[in-house]
Order: sequence, then structure tokens, then C-alpha cells
Amino acid sequence: MKVLLVEDNPTDAFLIQKLLKSSREIPFEVDVSETLSAALEYLSGESAEVILLDLGLPDSKGLSTLEAILAAGSATPIVVLSGMDDEKAAYQAVQQGAQDFLEKGSIDRKGLVRSLLYAAERQRLRTELEEARLREHELAYHDSLTGLPNRRLFYDRLGQAIEHAKRDKTMVGLMFLDLDGFKNINDSLGHGAGDSLLKAVAERLESALRSSDTVGRIGGDEFTVIVENIQWAQDAFHVADTIMRSFEKPFEVEDHEFFVTTGLGVSFYPEDGEDIESLVKRADVAMYRAKAEGKNKYCFYNPSMDAQSLGRLKLQSNLRKAVERDEFVLHFQPQVNLVDGNVFGVEALVRWEDGERGLIPPGDFIPLAEESGLIIPLGDWVMREACRQVKEWEEEGLEINLTVNLSAHQLRFEHLIESVAEAIMDSGLRPERVGLEITESVAMNDVDLSIKMMKHIKDMGVNILIDDFGTGYSSLSYLTRFPIDKLKIDRSFMRKIPQSRNDVALASAIIALAHDMNFEVVAEGVETEEQLRFLNERGCHAMQGYYVSKPLPAKSFMEWLVVNNPN
Repeated sequence: MKVLLVEDNPTDAFLIQKLLKSSREIPFEVDVSETLSAALEYLSGESAEVILLDLGLPDSKGLSTLEAILAAGSATPIVVLSGMDDEKAAYQAVQQGAQDFLEKGSIDRKGLVRSLLYAAERQRLRTELEEARLREHELAYHDSLTGLPNRRLFYDRLGQAIEHAKRDKTMVGLMFLDLDGFKNINDSLGHGAGDSLLKAVAERLESALRSSDTVGRIGGDEFTVIVENIQWAQDAFHVADTIMRSFEKPFEVEDHEFFVTTGLGVSFYPEDGEDIESLVKRADVAMYRAKAEGKNKYCFYNPSMDAQSLGRLKLQSNLRKAVERDEFVLHFQPQVNLVDGNVFGVEALVRWEDGERGLIPPGDFIPLAEESGLIIPLGDWVMREACRQVKEWEEEGLEINLTVNLSAHQLRFEHLIESVAEAIMDSGLRPERVGLEITESVAMNDVDLSIKMMKHIKDMGVNILIDDFGTGYSSLSYLTRFPIDKLKIDRSFMRKIPQSRNDVALASAIIALAHDMNFEVVAEGVETEEQLRFLNERGCHAMQGYYVSKPLPAKSFMEWLVVNNPN
């Protein structure tokens, strides 16, 4: 361990060096500076692992000595050397940033070595904690893929922009845009290419905007822009034109060139609304009108566009009829134990079989079901049907665990407990074979309510899983309060493993955390052998994803199981 000893008393310096050189625990290399100026000069060109600092030097006295070392930007841990007459100053030094203090005249080798080692370790832990706090803050307010402000931060900035406009008597423009055909790119080239495209779009939007504008990603392929300090609506025309021209050049992604188009809708404060909700709703309506008019179009909201929302109302009506007519089916995605390779469970996923449009994926109708409140009867149906199906398999000799997703609306609805209990009781399935998945962000939306509902669920004997872990903004301290059994690593981390060092580090940390807290951990979205190897090396308990199987209808799942998991 390299130590900088800042001490002007030759006798004291000699004794300390002698004690350190006689250390049997660890070898020490000691450099000595006799003045503050000499120590500062040393630190400007050299590094030390610990500084032993006498507060009384020829060119500096008392706490100002410590302040000068700290002001020099040194993150090196400091152990203060004090005399009997300046013990109070030594206590104050610890309060102001020193790691420890030792009283001259009563220092022995063991105490000196222990103090230096502990100081270095405490500083390391402090640094790691600060880095973790910064990372937690980054995850809470920024999109992990693009680095842009996420929905939470974007809406906060929109609120600030409205307040500034009120004060300055100016306008605010809110722009909504999403990409045309993004799902086709994901399906044909994979999620890696889709993620690369989203990052490229984010970079191009940022380069097209003024420094005073804010661009955010609020989910999927949806981006938003705040245009501040607008005197005339014409100012926003120029910004929208610039954005549209930026999409005229192709995007290069993984050796492919894409000409990507978009639709953009604009609303204004205060003309189109004086609060965030109104502006967001009307920018969204304008965007749908723009997309209806063709590719790479933008539209400014006007009240006549509200009629266009009739299309969504029609879809909502069809969705309501679909609930009444049982037009939904369940698909099951197998979950594999990484210790023995056996399928131990399934996640039940709902699909809509529409007579006109065919099989509709959940991303197209679940948000609408949540907006309309239909998620409650739909969620009840999913729970009942999934339990019934798994019990039917059990009676045929296949004992397998079941997990079902809960939405934010279901968690807030007290009927949930009764619904889950009835589904399990009516099916005859044992409660311990059932797990309910709650996303991290939903759990954190109302912590007290989440804890209350989770405890009711646990009292039934049902397992609780935190889904999409690592993508929300939870404080890790809440994990000790939630009565959970498993963590699920979000698929967004798995997609870039092992290529992304950051995602490797995050996934590794989640697995280690789960082990330390005695949670099981399940990785979602596993698609490659390299990802499977990564999970095995780190002791992940289980996985699911296309590497094993896509979600399958009940009959197809059993046929797949016979071939792939005969045990």
C-alpha cells in the first residue's frame, strides 16, 4: 500500500515509517512531505492509496490543512494525525471528510495498519455507493437505451416549460412522433437491429433540434419534443420541417440502410391546453391524423381532429365485444431450470383472435384495455383460463408452475384478491404452483398499496415476482419491504449481452443481488447460446426466451414439450 505521510516532525515521521515497515499484514511504501505545499505538489503528479496527515504544518494549521488537501480534488482517504492538545480538531476533521484520526504518542503498529486498511476500504465503499446513486438516478430519469429523458423526466420538463411560458407570456410547442413500420424491422432483423435504429433516431433528433429544445423517449418507438420560447406558431413549423428533413437520409444499422418515415403531431400551450394532460392528448391526436395522411407528415392540432378519435373508440368497442365473446386465447412460454435443464413452468400470455384482423398481439390492445377499464374482466379471464389449463395438464401427469402478469389497474383494484382466490379454488390448482408478475415500475407507483396487495397475495400461498427488474426507478431498500420470491431480469438487458459491457455489469449485479437476498432470478428474452452461457456462469436460476421457445398455444406447447423435454 502506497502511503503519503505529511509530517514535519522528523522523530514522528521516523517512528511511523518504522512501524509501517515492520508490518507483517501488508507491505507499505511510504513517501514523506514536510509541508502542505510539498504534499499538494506531490499529489499533482503522484498518487497514494492513503494519506497520513498532520494538521499542524509549517505552512498550514488546523482544519485548513485538511480543507486544502480536499480542495485539491484528491479522492484519497485521509487519516489525521493529532496531538493530545488538538483532539477536538481531529474529531472535526473526521466530520469534514477524513476517514479516521490517530493520536500521536499512542500509535502502535497494529492500530496504525488497521486504521490505514479500514480508511482505504471505507473510501472504496463510499465511492461505490456514490456511483450506485448516480446510476440509480440515471435509470430513474433517463431511457436506458438512448440516454434521452424518459417519460418521468420529460413530463417534469414539460411542466417547467409551461410555468416559464406563463411567466414570460410565450408559447410552448409539444411534438409527438413515432416510427412507421418499426415492428417489421424488429421482427425481420431482431431486437438488436431495432435497438440500434432507435439510438440512431435519437441522435438524429438531437442534432436536428435547437439547444433550448428537449427530446425524450417515452416508450417503444415513441419520441417527444418540447419547443420552448415560441412567440409565433410559425417558429414550431421550422422545427417540424427540420425534423422531417432529417428523416430524408437513410439510417445505417448493422450493414443495412433504412429509409424510415414517421408521423408528427403538434399541440401548443396555451391555445390547445393549459395543462400537461391536455397538451399530451392533443399532440397524440394530431400525430394520428398526420400518420393517416401519409408518410413523413406533420399536423398541428385543431378541434376538428377529435372526430378522428372515433377510430380508437371503434377499436375499444370491438375489444369490449371480444371480452364478451371470448375471442381471446392464451399462449404459454416455457421457463427452464438452468441447473437441470428441465422445463419447470410457463408464463401465460394473452392474444386476441379478431375475426377481421386475425391474431392481435398484446401490445396493440393491452394499453387500450387499461385505458377503458376492460383490463379488469380481461385479467380475470386470463387468470381463470390459465389456472384451468395448468390444472388440466396436472391431471394428465404434467406438474408445472404458472406465472401470470398483473397490470397497474389490476393491482389498484381490490377485487384482484378475490379474483385470484376464486380462479385458483375453482381450478383446484395448488396456490404454491401460481406466481403473479408485477413490473418494478408498477410496484413503485404506490409503494404502500403494493405492499398491502402483495401481503394479501402471499397469505394465499401464491408466489410474487418482480418483472422487468432494473428498468424502473425503485430504491433497492424497498426490496426488503416487498414480500417477493423472484426477480426477472428484463429482456432489454439480455438483448445486448455479451456485447454491451454495461448490460453485462447490470445483469451480473441483479443476479448477485438476488443471491444475496435469497431471491430466485429468472432471465427473460434469452435468444442466443452466448447469453445462456453468461447466465450459467453467474448462477442464474432460470430463463425463458426464443432460444428455448416462443410462446405457444396450449396444444402446440404440449407437442413441443414431448419432443424437447421428455422428462
